[in-house]
Amino acid sequence: MPMKVAVTIPVHELESPLALRVTAASFLEQGAEVFIVIDTPLAYKKFSQYVPQEVKWLVNPQPGLGAARNLGLSNLAKAGYDCVATADSHVVLLDGIDELCRDALAGGGAQGLRIDVNQQQLLTRSLSSSRPWFGRMYSISLAKYVEVYSCEHKPWTYEPLTAYSGSALRRLMEIQSGVLILGRGYGAETPDLSMSLARLGYKIMCSPTRYLHRFSTGQESFWKDRWNDEQNKLFRESFGVYLYKHVPKERWGASPYETFVREVKPWQMALADKFNSAARMSTEQVYKLFLSTKFSISGSPNDLLA
Repeated sequence: MPMKVAVTIPVHELESPLALRVTAASFLEQGAEVFIVIDTPLAYKKFSQYVPQEVKWLVNPQPGLGAARNLGLSNLAKAGYDCVATADSHVVLLDGIDELCRDALAGGGAQGLRIDVNQQQLLTRSLSSSRPWFGRMYSISLAKYVEVYSCEHKPWTYEPLTAYSGSALRRLMEIQSGVLILGRGYGAETPDLSMSLARLGYKIMCSPTRYLHRFSTGQESFWKDRWNDEQNKLFRESFGVYLYKHVPKERWGASPYETFVREVKPWQMALADKFNSAARMSTEQVYKLFLSTKFSISGSPNDLLA
């Protein structure tokens, strides 16, 4: 019986419509259902004329990419999809999504092999000379990081394409009263999700499935214009939630995000406490498990325990 696969793409209204079009098309071509999550009617007007008609739309009633990812992933998990992926609005899948999903179902989650390109290379689906990699992995306190080029599984990930077992997502939702991602802003929403699953005993597998990721638009203002006061506050909230939930309190002082814990709301603390009561492993145990596997990194493995 074929897998039931869906991809959710949270999108900011300042995104390039052309980038979103090639992103959505690359997943539709692989037979996945595609759901774009927007937060304003203006975003729908801007993007709908560019993307394929098969795309389905979800409206996020609150700002923040973390909240948008939570809405898309939780809705699709509840709908019974076997594999639920989340992609940024500027990636192009090069290989079949079936392998990525098989790896996700085997471990609980999976991330693909990323190739960084510029805007034009993304739109033309052209490879660059960038070395394929699995992105950065930050230390326990988030004070240091290494760059990962090969791995068996990687519990800390904020990569622009990750896929999850629907059953693993539903398990986390049961624990957290129906919520998957506690922080509403951009920044630590996927690290929270991946670390939560890892601490429940799942593994975020390193899949050989390749994809293009746009690392630069060539227009710095494109990124700066996203960061109004509200988005900055949600960014701080996102990292504050991660620290409160996954980093031992005695390590907060070593983190560059220590003061962000002030942004965490009581309801987020309550759900984080509920999760920690159910978690099978501590964050340090998860990191030590990663360090016991085969991997290739740039940087010192010992930095990850900082």
